[in-house]
Amino acid sequence: MALSTTFNALHQQSAPLFLANCWDPSSAFIIEQAGGQAVATTSWGMSNHQG
Repeated sequence: MALSTTFNALHQQSAPLFLANCWDPSSAFIIEQAGGQAVATTSWGMSNHQG
């Protein structure tokens, strides 16, 4: 299944989709381990992490 189709399906659930905002790869990993269905990113946080 295409990622866009999967992401769209998350918006069609009866429960709200919770998007946690990660600041770096470590926080994205924590969100994933906590059961997050999708991860939002901040462009500043990611660019700052990359230098």
